[in-house]
Amino acid sequence: MSNKQLSWGLYQSAKQWGKRPSEMVAIKDEYVAYCFDEAIGTWGSFIVAEMEAVQGKDAKTVERKRRSTLLKLIDAPDESRFRQVGRRQK
Repeated sequence: MSNKQLSWGLYQSAKQWGKRPSEMVAIKDEYVAYCFDEAIGTWGSFIVAEMEAVQGKDAKTVERKRRSTLLKLIDAPDESRFRQVGRRQK
């Protein structure tokens, strides 16, 4: 998968709207559409399973770890993954 962020977004959109990912990107060839749907579905299910496996001592910790896991899996840029240790602006 060449763009993990777009693939995750497509998985989420397809789930929300109840459509096949191949419909959302207008793939006409039935076999190619099937393969595309399988790839997006497998990728999305993997991410969901990884996030659900996260454990922590409280809900806030679990949510923080899930977000970190998601950003790592979709290869988010470092500036999204790590909050900056702030310098106060004057």
